[in-house]
Amino acid sequence: MKKHLEYNDQDSNKFWSIETNGLKYTVTYGKTGTGGTSKTKIFESEEECLLEAQKQLAQKIKKGYSENGIRANIPEKKSSKELSGSLIAEYDAIVINRQIDNLLPFLKKNAKGNLDVLKKNIRKNRTFWLTFVDLSKEPQYKKQGSFQWGNRGDDVQERIILLSAIALFREKEIMSWSEVFNILNKPNDPYVKEVLEWAKPNWIEVFLLDKIKKEEWRTFNYFSLVALEENSFIKFSPELFANSLARHSLYGETDSAKKYIDYIVNTKTAYKRDVPQLLNYEVPVHSAFFKKNENEDYNAHLVFMEVFEKLLIQEKIDRIFLIESILLVQTKEWNNSIKSFYRKLLTEIVKPEPEELIDFQEVIFASFHNSFVPVVSFGTTLIKTIYSLPEFNIASFLEWVEPLMMRSDAKGAIKSIVILLEKIYKLHPEYGSRVASVMCDIFVVPDLSLQERTAKALIKLASKGIQLPLEKLADYSPLMQGNIKIILSDYLKDVEEVYEPEQKEYVFNGQKEVLLTDEVNLPSNWNELMYLFGSFIYSEEVLDGEILLNAFIIQQDLFPPDYTNQLEAYSKQLNEAFFNSHDKLFLKSFFQLKFQNILRPVKIVDNTRNKVRTLKIIDNIIEAAQKRINTNVRQSLLCFPTHKPHWVAPKVLLERLIELKENKIELNYTDLAIAISRMPRENIDEALPLLEKLDGELKKLMEFCLGVTKEMPLAQKKSFLNKLLLITNNTSNYNTEALWAVAARTFYPEESFSEFQKGYLKNVPFVEKPFDPELRFKECYNDIYNYRTRTTERSKSWYKLEYSVDNFSVAPQHFLYGLDINSGKKTWESFLWSKGNVKFWHSLMPQNINPLSLYLTLETFSQSSEGGEVAEAYLHILNEGGFKLSGSALLNLACSLFLENKKIRLLATEVLINLIEKRHIDIKVFSYKTAFLVNNNYGPFGRMAEALISVKDVSPMHNSALLLITEGIFGNLVIKEKLPVNFKKLVECYVDLLYKTEKAPAEKIITFFESYKNTASLKPLISQIQTIP
Repeated sequence: MKKHLEYNDQDSNKFWSIETNGLKYTVTYGKTGTGGTSKTKIFESEEECLLEAQKQLAQKIKKGYSENGIRANIPEKKSSKELSGSLIAEYDAIVINRQIDNLLPFLKKNAKGNLDVLKKNIRKNRTFWLTFVDLSKEPQYKKQGSFQWGNRGDDVQERIILLSAIALFREKEIMSWSEVFNILNKPNDPYVKEVLEWAKPNWIEVFLLDKIKKEEWRTFNYFSLVALEENSFIKFSPELFANSLARHSLYGETDSAKKYIDYIVNTKTAYKRDVPQLLNYEVPVHSAFFKKNENEDYNAHLVFMEVFEKLLIQEKIDRIFLIESILLVQTKEWNNSIKSFYRKLLTEIVKPEPEELIDFQEVIFASFHNSFVPVVSFGTTLIKTIYSLPEFNIASFLEWVEPLMMRSDAKGAIKSIVILLEKIYKLHPEYGSRVASVMCDIFVVPDLSLQERTAKALIKLASKGIQLPLEKLADYSPLMQGNIKIILSDYLKDVEEVYEPEQKEYVFNGQKEVLLTDEVNLPSNWNELMYLFGSFIYSEEVLDGEILLNAFIIQQDLFPPDYTNQLEAYSKQLNEAFFNSHDKLFLKSFFQLKFQNILRPVKIVDNTRNKVRTLKIIDNIIEAAQKRINTNVRQSLLCFPTHKPHWVAPKVLLERLIELKENKIELNYTDLAIAISRMPRENIDEALPLLEKLDGELKKLMEFCLGVTKEMPLAQKKSFLNKLLLITNNTSNYNTEALWAVAARTFYPEESFSEFQKGYLKNVPFVEKPFDPELRFKECYNDIYNYRTRTTERSKSWYKLEYSVDNFSVAPQHFLYGLDINSGKKTWESFLWSKGNVKFWHSLMPQNINPLSLYLTLETFSQSSEGGEVAEAYLHILNEGGFKLSGSALLNLACSLFLENKKIRLLATEVLINLIEKRHIDIKVFSYKTAFLVNNNYGPFGRMAEALISVKDVSPMHNSALLLITEGIFGNLVIKEKLPVNFKKLVECYVDLLYKTEKAPAEKIITFFESYKNTASLKPLISQIQTIP
C-alpha cells in the first residue's frame, strides 16, 4: 500500500505519505516542496503491518488530510450532553409513536458507546409507561373499555420497552424485569427473533428458571423453549426444560393435550432427554390435567400419567430406570402430591415384578424413615411383594424398621409390619428373637388395638420357644394400655415388680387460691420511672400503664426539671409504636401530652370506631386521673392495684375511701366500681376496724363487700354516699343501685338477688341474677354459582354457636358486668381483636369471668375455624385463676379443644391439665358442655379426642379426672346417625383408664355402649368394658 496526502489551508501547506513493504512501513511528512522526515516501523507479520498502516491513514483523513489537499467538510462533534439529549428524544419518539419497526435500526446505530444513557432512559420509560396507575386522573391514557386502573402504555409501547431491555441489559440488570418473561414466550415473533439474533443475550435460561422457581404460577410454553434452543438463543438447562415440560399450558387449544402428549411421545429429544429430567427435579407433574371428552371433568386424566404409560408401551423409556427413579423420589423432601403421583404411576402403570424391585430394597427400606406417612405405607406395601425372595436382606430390614415401630402417626403401617414380621419368622425362624425385640417397641405407641395385636403375636412367638426380651417388656409396661399387662402377665411376673403409682381420686375444689401475694412496688426514683416507660411500650401488661398513670398523680416529685428532654427518646418510641389494645392507645396519647407538661390539662377525644363499652372505661379512668392532677390531689385512684396483677387490698381501699371522705373529695362511680371488683375477701381482719370511720350507705356497701353482712338496703332516698358521689345525668339511686349490683355480682357471681326485682336496673343483664342464655347451633352455608352447570349450588354447611339476647336496658357505665350484653349484631367494630383488649377487660372485673366468657362465645368460639390471639389470651386468663370457672368459661375451654388452630388446642390441653392439678374444674359441667358440642357437630371429634388423650398419664389424679370426663361425655352423647370419626380413639382411652384407675364402668356407660356392641371396630373394646369387674 502507498498513499500520499496533503493538507492546505491559510496557515499551512504540508504533506504526509505512507508506504508498506513486507514487514515494515515508512511514513514521510513535512512542508510541501521539501523532502520531509521519514520514519520506519517493523512488525512481526505483514497483516499486522498493513492493519496499523490503514489505522494511521484513517486518522490523517479524519484530521482533514486528502489526496488533492482540499480539506473535507467534517461536521463539528457534538458534546456528550447534546448527543445524549438527541438519543433520548429519538428513543422517546419511537415509544410515543409506537414505531416498533424503527427500534432495532436505532439500537444498531446508537447502542455502541451509549449504553448507559440508553439503559437509563429505558428504565425511565418503563416507570412511566408500564407502572399501574389511576387512569381516571390521566384520561388521555385511558383505553376504550378499560378499567379505572391500568398502564399508560399499550401493547406496542410495552413491547418496544421490553425488547429494548432484552437487547441491552446484562443478567443482573434484567432479573427484576418480570415482564420480559411473557415476551420471551413468543420466540417466533419476528420482532423478538430479530432482537435476539442481534443482541444474543446469554442470560435467558437463567432468567426464565429464576422466574419459574420464584413464582410458581408462571408457565413457559415448552414449544417456545424448544424454539429458543433450536435458534441457539439458549443452551440446554435440565431444570428449566423439566419445569417447562411439566408446566406447559394446555388451555385454550383444541385437542391441545392430545397433541402435546403425541409430540412428547414421538419426539426423540423430548422423551429421550427431557422426560427423564422430570424425575430429577421437583416439578408439578401432578397438576397437568386433561379430559378426553366434554362430559368429563377438567381433571379426569393426568397428562404425564398418559405420557409415561405410552412411553412404557412403546419401550421408549427404560423400566428399571423408571422404577429406581420413582423409589428415589419418595426419599426426597418434595411436595407430597408429586410423590403421590409417582407412587400411583408405579403401582397402576409400571406394575413392577418382585424381581425388578429386589435390587432396590435398600431404597424401599429408607422410606420407613420418611416423615410423610403415605410414603411409609407405600414402602410397606412393596415389602410385602419381595420379603419371600432369597435376596431379601432380613437383617437390614429389621434394622430399618425398628424406629418405625415407635411412631404413633404410622399405626396402619405398623399393623402391616407386624403381620410381615410373623411371616418372616415362619420363613426364617433363626430371626425369632430379633423379631420379638422389634415387636416390643410397639408398646410405645398409645393405641390399645395395636398393642393388643402385638401382645398376641408375642405370646405366639413365646409358645414356639422364642425367648421374649423381658427387660424390654418391663421397661415398656407403664406404657401398656388397657388389659395388655394382664395378657402378658406370665412374662412380666419374673421381672422386678413394675412401679404402680398410688391411686388418687379427683375431687373438685371450688375455693379460690390466695391472691394478695405479690405487692406492687412503686418506682422510687427517676431511673426506675423511666424504665417503666420502656416496659409499657414493649409489654402487654395492664399494670405497667396503671403504675405510670399513678406516678403522674402522686409521684410528680420524681420528675426532674428537664424531664421533657430526658423523655424525648421515649416520646419518639411512643410515637412510632403501634398498640392494638384500646387502653394502651389512650394511655399513649395521655403520656405523650404529659411529656410536654405534667400540669397541662388533657382531654382525649375518642376517634376510634370501637363499640366495646367495657374497653372505653379507660377514658373514664384517664379523666379521673386528670381531675386529681388538676386539683392537686396526691392520692391514688381507688382502683389502683396494690398487688399484682390487678388486686386491691381491702384495708387500702378503705383507707383511700376514708381519706376522700375527710378531705371532702368527690368519688367517681366507675373508679369505685372497679375497686370493688378488684378487691378479694382476703386479710379482712385488718380492714374491719376501719369501717367505723365510714358511715351511712358507704359503710353498708363496704360491710357487704367485706362479707360482714349480706343485707342489701338499697337506697330509696338521697344519702351521704349519693352526696359524695359524682353526679351524672342519671338519678342518684339509679347510680347507687349499680354499685350494689357490682358488689353482688363480684362476691356472689352465681346467686340471685330479689332486691333488684323492683329496682332501677331490673332489666339490665347480670343485675338480679347471672345471665345464662340458652345456647343453640345455627346451620350456615353459602350459595355458590356453578358456571359449568349454570346452576346455583349449596356449599357444604357448617354450624355456628349462638344465643339470643333479649332487649335489655342499657347499663350505666359503672355497672361493669352488663355493659356489652346487647342484641346488636356483631360487627368488626365490636370485636376485641387483640390480647391486650382481653387482658384489660379481665383486669376490670377479675373475680367474675362470666361476662367476658359470654362475649367471647359469640366473637371467638362461635365456630371451630376461629380462634387466634384472643382465644390464646383468654386461655391464659383461665390458667391464672382468681375466679370460679363459670359454665360459659368451661364451654369456651371445651370449644378450644375443637379449634382448627393446633397451637390453641395444645394450649387448651395445658390449661386443662393445670386446672385438674389445682382441682378447679367442675368435671360434670365440663363434660356436659363437651358432649353438647359433639352432639351439634361443632368441630371434628378427633381434635377433641386427641387433646383429651394428651391428659392421660400425667398423674394418677389426671387419670381419675379424665375417666370422669370421658364417662360424662359418653353419658351425654346423642348419636343421631353414625358414630363420629375417630370415636374409637376415645373409647380406647376410656378402656385404658378403667384398668389404670381400677374402676368399673358406670351402668349408664354400659347401657350406652350396648347399642354399639355389633359395630366391628368397637366390638372388642365394648367386650372388655362389659367384662371389667
